[in-house]
Amino acid sequence: MAKGEKLIENYEDALFALMMDEVAYQEGQRLLMENEQLKQTPELQISADTNKKCLKTIKREFAKQQHQKMRRVAFGTFRNAAAFAMAAFILYGSAYAAFPEVRINTLNFLIETSDVATSLILNGGTGDWNDPAKEAKTDSAAGILMGYQLPTISEQFVIVGEGSNRVSAWIRYANEENATIYFSITNAAGTTKNVDTENAENIEKIQIHGYEGLLVEKDERVNVTWGDTDHNNFVSVSCNGIDKNEVLDYAESIEYIQQ
Repeated sequence: MAKGEKLIENYEDALFALMMDEVAYQEGQRLLMENEQLKQTPELQISADTNKKCLKTIKREFAKQQHQKMRRVAFGTFRNAAAFAMAAFILYGSAYAAFPEVRINTLNFLIETSDVATSLILNGGTGDWNDPAKEAKTDSAAGILMGYQLPTISEQFVIVGEGSNRVSAWIRYANEENATIYFSITNAAGTTKNVDTENAENIEKIQIHGYEGLLVEKDERVNVTWGDTDHNNFVSVSCNGIDKNEVLDYAESIEYIQQ
C-alpha cells in the first residue's frame, strides 16, 4: 500500500472515531434527560416495597456468588496447604485423646447442613426432663422457662403466646411495631433441631456461654440456637425487627438456674 493511501485510510479512521464519539455524547445526553423526566413522573416511580424486594434479591444472589467464590478459594488453599491440614489434624487428635472435655463436646454436638435446613444434633447427657421425678421449672411471670432465667425484656413488649410439654417450652413477646422475641427450650434426647437456612442472607457458627451454636439471618429474622451440652438442651432465641447484636445480647443473658 502506497504511503498516500495509508495516510488517507488513517484519516478516515480518525474521522469516523470522532463522529462516533460525538454520537455517543449526544445519545448519552438524551438518555440523561429521559431519566430525569422519568424521575419526575409519579406513576412511573418504583414503590418502596418493590425496591426493598429487589435489593433483597440482589443481596441474596450476591451472597450465593460470594459463597461460590469462597468455596473455590478454600479448595485452592486446601490443595496448597495439605501439610498444614495434616498437622492440624494431628494436633486436634492429640487434644481429642488427652482432654475429656474436647472429646465429649465433639461427640455431643453435631451440625449437618442441607440445601433447605441445618440440623443440630445433641447426643449424650440426660437432662432433667428425662427423669419423671423432676420437672424443669417454668414461671413466665418471673421470666423462667424450663429452668432457664430469661433476659429482662423491655416493657414495650408483652407476652402474646406461650406453651410447654414434657420435652419443650416456648414463650413469645411482641410490641406495637410488630417486633417479636421468641424463646424456646427443647430437650435434645432423641431429638434433632432443624433450623431454616434456605436462602439465608447470613449463617454463622458461634459460641454462646462456651457452647457451640448457629446464627442465621433470613427475611428480617435473626435466629440464634445453641446446644447446652451440660443440660442436654437446645436453646433458641428468634426475633423479628430486632438488631442482630441485641439478639446476641438476649442469648448471652439466658442463664440456667435450676439445680
